[in-house]
Amino acid sequence: MNGSTLAVVIPAYNAERTIRRAIESARAVHADEIIVIDDGSDDGTAALAEHLQARVVVQINSGPGSARSAGERLAKSDYIVFLDADDALVKEGVIKSKKRLDADKGIAASVGRYYVQADSSGRTAIAARGYLSLDTTALVRLGHGPTPPSAIVYRRSSLLVANDISPCPLSPRYSEDYETLIRASMVGSVVDFPEPTCIYSVGAGRSSLFGSSELDDRDKVQRYYALAVGIQIKPWGWCRRSSTLLLKRARHARLRGNLTEFVFYSVCALIVDPRSGLRAIRRRVNTASGGRG
Repeated sequence: MNGSTLAVVIPAYNAERTIRRAIESARAVHADEIIVIDDGSDDGTAALAEHLQARVVVQINSGPGSARSAGERLAKSDYIVFLDADDALVKEGVIKSKKRLDADKGIAASVGRYYVQADSSGRTAIAARGYLSLDTTALVRLGHGPTPPSAIVYRRSSLLVANDISPCPLSPRYSEDYETLIRASMVGSVVDFPEPTCIYSVGAGRSSLFGSSELDDRDKVQRYYALAVGIQIKPWGWCRRSSTLLLKRARHARLRGNLTEFVFYSVCALIVDPRSGLRAIRRRVNTASGGRG
């Protein structure tokens, strides 16, 4: 034992139905701090989290980005995981990620794989790897976070440094996790960890919400850091934005086992933007096959 410590920060909004599993999974990975940021819930999320002996802070509804930032400011541990309230951590993967960070002080973040779980069936499957590199330029070009926030173990000292470097953080309401990973990559290495570190739930709650507001913030983050690192990014037009939303819905339908909806949304995405739709399908085939480029 080397004494390194772990904080699990759980942003939560109306998560009474799922918060128990999230907290219990944090306890299973021997988290030294379990911090729940209740983002203005109107259900029993805060009361249940307190009953489960998590540290609970209630704030006015400000979005998941603000909730994660609030938890980060409170954490004192060596490492931080931002766990969505409808997800769960995988003990073996998180513990091994910690050991990797222990062994290399130059690592700012360890990005694990993740299981995907559909509510209706309870089935789980390991998500296909959706990226080939995790340096700053690659992350900016990717245009979104490579995994759910719950799959990443951060070095807290790297996040503190990243908060103070230029350019200043945008701190968007949505896609704050994407910005956090980009900034971490600017102060240390972001490494791929080949084992699952979380279970990502489709359709349970906030993890399944994905709309135009999130796309707007994601686009702002990408353009902002493209300018900062000196690369050109083609603006997203209406067709590509619509195709992205449709493909997201198609993926969730497939994971739920709803073949009819999967085919419907996939075909709609190809009709709206054939080039982007085909590119996304090819990318998923390539990453699912395990190619590293």
